[in-house]
Amino acid sequence: MSAVPSWAEPLVDQVAGEARRVIDAELERLARKSPTLSPRDVEAVGQALDELAERLLIRRLVTLAEARPDLWGEATALLAGRRQQVPGAGS
Repeated sequence: MSAVPSWAEPLVDQVAGEARRVIDAELERLARKSPTLSPRDVEAVGQALDELAERLLIRRLVTLAEARPDLWGEATALLAGRRQQVPGAGS
């Protein structure tokens, strides 16, 4: 397996962090606009949005690797690292 380029992980972390900020802001807005939702309900929505954001990020990495087969090894290594960071991944 190829090593992950030094620029890739910080870039992916930056994108994931931005997704996290957007999700957190939307969850706060949802909780304000729908006060009848329990914290558990809001958490469930948050988990679904987290999974969606992660899947979109992974899909973009796969699309890049498909377009640039020479980067497939690096993309695979990066995806393996992301998968280990996602709670419940691989189960």
